[in-house]
Amino acid sequence: AILDANTTADEDTISFATNGVITLVTGLPTITNNVIITGPGTNLLTISGDSLVRVLYLSADTTNSLSDLTIADGLAVGGAMPEDYAKASGVSSAGTLMMQRCVIKNCRTQFSLGAGIYNAGYLEMADCMITTCKGTYQSYQVRGGGIYNEGTVRIVNSAIVNCQGSANGPAGSGIYNAVGGRLFATKLRIESCYGYHPQSDGGAIANYGDAEINGSLIANCRGYWAGGIESFGSLTMTNSTVRNCSAENGGGIMILSGTAVLNGCTISSNQCSIMPGGAGIFNKGALSLYNCTLSQNTSADGDLPGSAIVDNDFSSGFGTTYLNHCTVVSNSGPAEIYVRGSLSTANSIIGSVQGTNNSGGYNL
Repeated sequence: AILDANTTADEDTISFATNGVITLVTGLPTITNNVIITGPGTNLLTISGDSLVRVLYLSADTTNSLSDLTIADGLAVGGAMPEDYAKASGVSSAGTLMMQRCVIKNCRTQFSLGAGIYNAGYLEMADCMITTCKGTYQSYQVRGGGIYNEGTVRIVNSAIVNCQGSANGPAGSGIYNAVGGRLFATKLRIESCYGYHPQSDGGAIANYGDAEINGSLIANCRGYWAGGIESFGSLTMTNSTVRNCSAENGGGIMILSGTAVLNGCTISSNQCSIMPGGAGIFNKGALSLYNCTLSQNTSADGDLPGSAIVDNDFSSGFGTTYLNHCTVVSNSGPAEIYVRGSLSTANSIIGSVQGTNNSGGYNL
């Protein structure tokens, strides 16, 4: 069907009239023409790579659609040099792809950009699930257990669960948003994602590009640095929650450079384990929080300062943190906010600060 679609001048449709599991014994042809692929439902049809081959590859300059099916058990193995890395084992797309009501599961990779999905073009996902996608046991280089994005990805009402990255550094076990990548997420749930390598960073998201997250939940994720989100680029979060995540530093969020603006967010019950801490947020960039609540964030031994926010404790470069209409209370340790850079607050309730607080007034 793919070979026929590739030779058709116009957009073609591949529809499945049967249920069950289609098990691939060799790789499918690359999709080089515009194709609509529709299934009867994720619980009725599975296309399986049988832990032998990648399931789908969609080339650049194509516009494609996937709906109502499950893609499972893909395998893609790349070379040890970054230029030889594979590009996911579930779905690899360099064109435009719309995904609705799809499940991507149990996909494995070794030396790869992405395990479940690789996107270098434009990807839209709605009502989708990515689960248990990760590196093979031999691999220490998988960036983006759920999704690796170096194009534009828009995600609505979807989930990424129990995925793993594997890198000595930023891994993005849920999503790796590369330099130049644009991530837009609304009602996204990322849960129980973590790094396979003991020093994998960014349990839920590693962001080097632009990320906008709205009405979303990040929970129960862990990394070496940044159990939830590790960001080097531009991060905007609105009406979202980061909770029960853990890391050495930056249990919830770690801003290592760039800007981060959080509005109406809750950062709670996250944990860090070593100095300088930052169980809730570790900031080395430019961080602004509006109408946010940080509570119940803890260090492993309860004695580290900055259990809610650490405003940088690196040897060079200092962060700037601004709070307006925020509540920072009931976090553990001798000081809930630990300042070595610049902290400014207004209209906020703050339990305790170690360092200088430049008050704009109306603080409690």
